[in-house]
Amino acid sequence: MLLGLLAVLFNACTAGFEEANTDPYKLSKVPAKTLITPIVYNAHWALNTKGWKVCNDLMQYTMQTNGNEAIHLYDVRNSDIEYLWTNLYRRANDADNMCLLAEEQGGNAKTNDALAIGLTLRAWIMFNITDMFGPVPFSDAFKGLADKNLLPKFDSQESIYKSLLSDLKRANLLFTSDEEAGTLHFTDATDKLYEGDLTKWRKFCNSLRVRYLMRASGQSSVKAGEELTEMMGNPDRYPIFTSVDDGAVLRFDKAPFQNKFNDVKSSEFSGVKKMCATLADNMNRLSDPRRKWFMTQKSGKYLGIPSGVDQTVIDEWKDKASTISSNWQKINCPFVIMGYSELQFALAEAAMKGLIPGGDEMAATYYENAVRATFAERSINSTVSAIKEGDIDTFLERSNVKYNKTLKRIMEQKWISLYFVGFESWAEFRRTGQPEYIVPGPAARQNVLPTRFYYPDICKSSNKANVDEGVTLLGGNDDMTTKLWWAQ
Repeated sequence: MLLGLLAVLFNACTAGFEEANTDPYKLSKVPAKTLITPIVYNAHWALNTKGWKVCNDLMQYTMQTNGNEAIHLYDVRNSDIEYLWTNLYRRANDADNMCLLAEEQGGNAKTNDALAIGLTLRAWIMFNITDMFGPVPFSDAFKGLADKNLLPKFDSQESIYKSLLSDLKRANLLFTSDEEAGTLHFTDATDKLYEGDLTKWRKFCNSLRVRYLMRASGQSSVKAGEELTEMMGNPDRYPIFTSVDDGAVLRFDKAPFQNKFNDVKSSEFSGVKKMCATLADNMNRLSDPRRKWFMTQKSGKYLGIPSGVDQTVIDEWKDKASTISSNWQKINCPFVIMGYSELQFALAEAAMKGLIPGGDEMAATYYENAVRATFAERSINSTVSAIKEGDIDTFLERSNVKYNKTLKRIMEQKWISLYFVGFESWAEFRRTGQPEYIVPGPAARQNVLPTRFYYPDICKSSNKANVDEGVTLLGGNDDMTTKLWWAQ
């Protein structure tokens, strides 16, 4: 009887509880498009803060000199790997939620620009995750709360790539439908990337597709040549970046939407971080006028420290080496997610390899467009003087810069251009093996540049069985020497 009475009282107390505790003046669900900037901003900074710390040292742009970090020796800490895993998955989940909200809130199966943007952002983030680790959760990754699946399975990198490439193709069609309907722009101040310009969002979507088709182009199952040829033959249906202004570039204004490096102490950002000799020496060899945008001078010269050396050598060189240019710390310094130059380098390689029509003649055009674009992309908000057009012409005519029908030439300039673009240079090196002069130093802890990140400890402790399956799908060991599916 007592239990029955308590049950009645409990039901009476909780009757109408949800209605009584719901504020009728607050949104129960946010509009899908309001998620755009938080996703873009936070995913970008997850990539760029660790890009500055980890990728820039791996790819021999910079060197940590205080002895606390040894990334140039391939000692990558679990905390850095876990940060990337956790934060990127958090933003991928946000993008997935954006897709769900977009489907609920507006449009239909054929017309939904918010869904198209959500698919584009989810693909961008998930491509980054799988390119770092290989097989990772995707098909089960976002089912935790809804389906109570807290132990997601790992999918092969090949299946993830095919699914994400399909998502980008679908997103382009959604943008297409909106364009045909006349919806070219939405008035939503929350989009800090393209300010609601759907034409540019659509170009970003297709340009990303080119990036990842090229990354998987060595795998016949992707049919990259067929896909790229279709895209290039139908520019109205598959628009891509056509100028520097189209690029996906975060142009900051004021707090809180600002360059986070502005808050990092200069002694940390560029004090203990010095330039690596690999970048400095090769830009010197090319007499590259962009050096002043990348690094400072020491005694009138651009100098760096050799990568992969022991602390004794670092201590000998650190006061002589150039530091990172202070431009990268300006509060409104823009940062590139994917630029027009990167797209043009990809097309130059595709034309050279016969994946798209045009051959070496078009490859030369794409290559020159790419190099010129890097000058435009890196000059924005620069604290140093501009570079004259005539000096750019002279640079392009140099025998060690001019297009020479080789992948080596394309990738050298692409490597330089990808400085401070997340982890893209690392992915491109693992895919092509270029530039070939990026090699392990004498004190490095393995004889190859890291080919992937190992799975973070938090993942192994919480989802071990599926991690083990991921290692099986990888076809190797959970270490930093096992190659990914698309790698050379």
